[in-house]
Amino acid sequence: MTEYPVFLQLKHLPLVLLTVFGLHFLPGYPEAATMQEFQKERTTESLRQVKGLQQEQIEEYATRLHNLSYTRQRLFRALCKLPDADSHTIETLFQLATRVPVRFNSIPLLELYTSCLDATLAGSRNLLQTLEQTSFVSEQVLTPLANITIDKATTLLDLIASIQGTTEAGQWATQSLLAFPAIDPKTLLQAITLLSIMTEPQCRAAEKGLLVQGLRKEEILPLLSTLIRFNQRDAINIRALFSQPTLQVSNLSFWLQGFFATPTGERDTSFQQLSDTRKTLLLNSYHKAARDFIWQINNLHDITDGYGREIGSGRLAGSSTETLTSLFARLDPTTSHHFQDDFEQAVAKGNKREAISLLRQATGHARKQAATVLSAANIYLLLANGGELYDSSFRDILAPVLKQRIATQYGDRLLDFLLATDPHHLFISDFITHLAHKGRLTLFFPADPGHQQKILELVTESALKDQDSLILFSATFSRLLTALQPSARSYLIDLLLGELRGQTAEMALNLRVILQYYLDNHPNFLSEQDTTRILRMIQQHGPIDLAPYTHAPFERWRQDGRLTGLSVFQDDDDGRSSYASYSFSLLEHGYKPAISLTYSASPVPEQASQEANRLFHKLPTTPAGTVYDIFRLANRFSLAIDWQKRVNNLEVTQSLYVYQDRHDQQKLLRTFLTSGHEMFAQRGHSYWRHEQLFEPLEALLEENMGVVDSLQSGLHFISLGSCGGMRAYSRINRIFNNDIAILATIGTGKAAINNPYNRKLFEIVAGDQNLESWKEIETLFKNIFSDAVAGDYIQPGSLPAILHRLQGTLKAGETGRHGTD
Repeated sequence: MTEYPVFLQLKHLPLVLLTVFGLHFLPGYPEAATMQEFQKERTTESLRQVKGLQQEQIEEYATRLHNLSYTRQRLFRALCKLPDADSHTIETLFQLATRVPVRFNSIPLLELYTSCLDATLAGSRNLLQTLEQTSFVSEQVLTPLANITIDKATTLLDLIASIQGTTEAGQWATQSLLAFPAIDPKTLLQAITLLSIMTEPQCRAAEKGLLVQGLRKEEILPLLSTLIRFNQRDAINIRALFSQPTLQVSNLSFWLQGFFATPTGERDTSFQQLSDTRKTLLLNSYHKAARDFIWQINNLHDITDGYGREIGSGRLAGSSTETLTSLFARLDPTTSHHFQDDFEQAVAKGNKREAISLLRQATGHARKQAATVLSAANIYLLLANGGELYDSSFRDILAPVLKQRIATQYGDRLLDFLLATDPHHLFISDFITHLAHKGRLTLFFPADPGHQQKILELVTESALKDQDSLILFSATFSRLLTALQPSARSYLIDLLLGELRGQTAEMALNLRVILQYYLDNHPNFLSEQDTTRILRMIQQHGPIDLAPYTHAPFERWRQDGRLTGLSVFQDDDDGRSSYASYSFSLLEHGYKPAISLTYSASPVPEQASQEANRLFHKLPTTPAGTVYDIFRLANRFSLAIDWQKRVNNLEVTQSLYVYQDRHDQQKLLRTFLTSGHEMFAQRGHSYWRHEQLFEPLEALLEENMGVVDSLQSGLHFISLGSCGGMRAYSRINRIFNNDIAILATIGTGKAAINNPYNRKLFEIVAGDQNLESWKEIETLFKNIFSDAVAGDYIQPGSLPAILHRLQGTLKAGETGRHGTD
C-alpha cells in the first residue's frame, strides 16, 4: 500500500504551511484551530451531505476517521459525494476508504469521478484498483487529467482506459496534450486514439510538437494526422525540429506539408532551396537528432540486442529459429525484402548456421541502407558528431556516402558544399576535425592551397565558437596539419595568431597554449617563418608555464605504500576476451591472484572461495582455460580478483571485476573514490560507458554520497579503453573538476595498448621515485604507441589534457602563471 505524503505535492504547498504553522494567521480561523480540527470539520461536513445519516452516526464516523491520514480522509470525503452514498452504504464507504491501497495522486481523479452524476460505488472501487496498478509513466500522465472538465463518469473511465492502452511514448505525448488549457474530453479522446496507432518515433515527435509555442487546440488533430504519415527517419528529425526554441508555429505547415513531404531522393535539392535562416534551424535540428541516427547505425555494426549490445556467436548458435527470425524482422523493409526468401528457406530447413550467416549479411546491408536514405545535411551532422560514431560507421559507411553526394551535386568541391550547407559555419570545425582524426580528410580535402585556405578560415571561425569545439580542434590539430600543404599550414598559423586580438581573454589564452605547445613539441609541422611568428607572440605576451598542467600526483600515490587499480569488464564476447588477455599479461609479469576483500560482494560464499583457490592453484599450469573459468566464477559470485605484486617495496594491485548492475556499480565506484585508490579502467565497448562510469558517478554526486572531495582531489587516473570521442573525454574531465589524468581512445581501443599501459604505469611509478610529470610517462611509453595508433589516444599531459586543466585553474582564479593578456 503506497501513500504519497501531501508535502511532496507542490500544488499543496499552502496546505503544508497550514500543517506546519497552523491556521491562526488566516482570516476566519480562530487562533486555537489546528490542522487536525480543520480536517475533522471538513470530514464532518462531508458526512452531513450523505443522505439519511443521523447526527449520532455523523459523530461516530467523524471520530473513527479522526486519526486517519490526510490522504484517506480526503478519499472518504470524495466517496461521500457519490450519488449512491447514503446511510446504507456508509459502512462500505468507510471500509473502502480505510483498507483499499491508494496513492495520493489518485485522489484528485477519484474526486473528479465522484462529482459526476453517473458515478457509482462499484465504479469508484474499480477506479482505485486501476490507478493502484498503473506504471510510473501512466501515473505521471493521469495525474493532470484531474484538471479537465468532465460531466460524465463514463467519459473519464474511457479516457483513462485509452491512455493506459497506448505505448509509453504515446503516454508521454498525452501528457503534452493535457498541458493545453481547457482541452475538451472529445478532442482529447480523438487525439489519444491517433496516438495509439502511431509508432514510437511518431509519438515522440508528437510529444514535442504539441508543446510548440502558440499551437491552438483546433490544430491538435490535424498535427497528429500529419505526423502519422512520416517514416521513422523523418519522425526523428521532426521531433528535433519541434524542440528548437526559434521554431514558429506559423511555419509548421511549411515544414510538415512542404519540406518533409518531399520524397527522400529530392530532399537534398529541397534543402539547398531553403533560406540561410531555415538551413541553420534545420542543421540545429539535425544536430539534436544525430544521437538517434548514430545509435541506429552503430547498433548495426553486428547482430545486437535491443540495447545495442553484441550477441555473441555462441549465444546466436544456441538461439531458436524464432529468436533469429525476430532479429531479422527488426531490419528495414528494403533489406528484409532483399534477403527474405533466402533467410526463410534456411529457417524452414532448420539450417541455423546458414540463417545466422544471412542475418549477418542482412545486418551489414541494413547499416549501409540506413546511411544511404539520409540527406547530405543529416550525414554532415553525423560526421560532425563523429566522436560518438564507431570508426567503421564513420570511415566505411557514412563518409563514402557523403563523398559521393558532394561529387555528384557539387562537382567534388568541398568548399561549395560547406558554404551551401552550413551558411553560418556552425559545425564546419567539428566536421573537418573529425575527418582529420578519423583519417578521412584527404578523401574530401582539395589539393589546391587556395581552396584549403578558404576552408581553414571557416574551420577557425567555427572552432572558436566555444571551449569544447576548440579542445576538439586541438585534439586533431596534428592530423589536420599533416593533411595540409605547407603554405596552408602557415596560413592556419597566421589565422590563429590573428584571432588572438579579437577573442576573450580565456579563448586567447587557449590559443596561446596551442601555438606554444606545437612550437615546443611538434616543431616539424612549422616552417621557419611560422616559428618566428610564434616566438614573436610569446615575446609580446610572455611564455606560459605548462609544467603545472602536466604535473603528476605520483608522490601522493606512493605515500600509503600501495598502488591500486580497478578494471571493470563486461560479460560479452569482447569483455571476456579483454579480461582474459589482461589476466594473461598480469600472470606473465609476476602478479599473483587472490579474492579482493575490498571490491568483492560481501560476504564471499565459502563455495566461491574454495573454487577460486582451486583455480588459482591450477592457473600456472593451464592458464588458457583457467582464466575463463575465473571470469565465469567472478561473474557468478560478484567477485573482484586482486592481482598483486611488490615493486620497489610498494604493493601494486590490479583488481579485475565483471560489471553486475547499476546499483552495484555505484557502490563499486564509491568504494574506489573513498578508498583513495588511484586507477579506474573502463574496458569494453563505448556503449557500456554510461552504465559503467557516467551514470554511477553522476548519481553519487546527485545523492551527495561523500565523493566530492575525492573527485576534486586531482589524485585519480582514468583509463577509457573503449572506442569513443571527445565528448566523453570532456564529460569525464568536468565530473572531476578538470583535475584528472585520463588515457582515452577517441578512435578504436586496443588491448595491445590498454593492457601494457595500465599494468606498466604503476610499475614505472613504483620503480622510479623521481618521476614528476605525465610528459615523462609519455616518453617512457613511446614504444607501445606506433605512429598509426598514437593519434587514436589522448594521453595525460597532451594538449587537450592541458587545456582542460587550464580551464579548471581559470575557474579557480589562478591566473598568475599565464603571462600577460
